[in-house]
Amino acid sequence: MGLEFEKFPNLESLYLEGCTNLVNLHPSIGSLRRLVRIELSGCVNLESLPSGNQLESLQTIYACGCLKLNMWGS
Repeated sequence: MGLEFEKFPNLESLYLEGCTNLVNLHPSIGSLRRLVRIELSGCVNLESLPSGNQLESLQTIYACGCLKLNMWGS
């Protein structure tokens, strides 16, 4: 389970800084066509993000300290 992002279609910025239990973002984040910024710094267990081609407006990702992060999945 997890937060399903399609309920927030106009979201432009997403701040999840310091969410140490976060491992993956729900695939529905790809439905956020207006998302331009994601703050993930300190999400030490985050492993992957959904496919980059779904986040067409995304300009900035802050991921300092996300040592397990494999950008854009595998």
